Amino acid sequence: DDRELAAASFDKAVRVWDLDSPDREPRREFRAHSALALGLAYSSDGQRLATAGGDGLLALWDLTSSRQVFAFRDTLAVAFCVCFSPDGQLLLTAGFDSEVRIWNIGSRKMKPPPLKDNANVASAVFSPDGRRILTVNWSGVARLWDLGLESNLPPPTDLVFSPDGSRCPVVTNGEIQVKLALTLGTLSSFPATNPPISETLFNRDGTRLVTLCEPSPQAGSINRRAQLRDAATGRPHSAFEYEPQLTHTCLAPAGDRLAAF
Repeated sequence: DDRELAAASFDKAVRVWDLDSPDREPRREFRAHSALALGLAYSSDGQRLATAGGDGLLALWDLTSSRQVFAFRDTLAVAFCVCFSPDGQLLLTAGFDSEVRIWNIGSRKMKPPPLKDNANVASAVFSPDGRRILTVNWSGVARLWDLGLESNLPPPTDLVFSPDGSRCPVVTNGEIQVKLALTLGTLSSFPATNPPISETLFNRDGTRLVTLCEPSPQAGSINRRAQLRDAATGRPHSAFEYEPQLTHTCLAPAGDRLAAF
């Protein structure tokens, strides 16, 4: 519903903000990870939040009660990203062991076998119909699983699909490129601002992009910056800055809340 923003930080906590609240203080705080939380995702109904981290823990939180529903632990993997399937029945995790694991929330078990990449996986997402998974690894290779599509790309930021599943943004060579999801052909491109962009998100109707920037000590700024942009032209809209060293952000399904960690 776009009214919340979730974020994870280097103090191992996950915090949730109400974007309509004037005080800008976190309304919830979750602590379960013994290492840095690296992945964060809302369910499609906005009622649950999944977190994954360097301790191999995948946790699912009920945002209504602020309680942990359950946790999966995989001591062999450091999860860098996590994503819900569109129907909310599955979770995927991917990270530093070059594998994408798919978890059944109902049975609380992993669906074997994992998808095996040939390099550490930087990001992985379900397509809007839940029938494909798009991954990108740290060697710069993007793969669309089930279709067998493969294309070389520069080292990536986190990947997301547009709400209709037709587009995905990639930050590369000083540009934000909006690409066709099936062919990875470039639809549009516009300059990426300084400091470097570390993450991109689509809003609910796919007309806006949220970009997350790293701090720029050379420019005298130590704050991170989240910028709302026109998805077709890159024209900037509203922006806000924050001091904690965040690693990831995600938008609530309605697009009115942003979460970061």
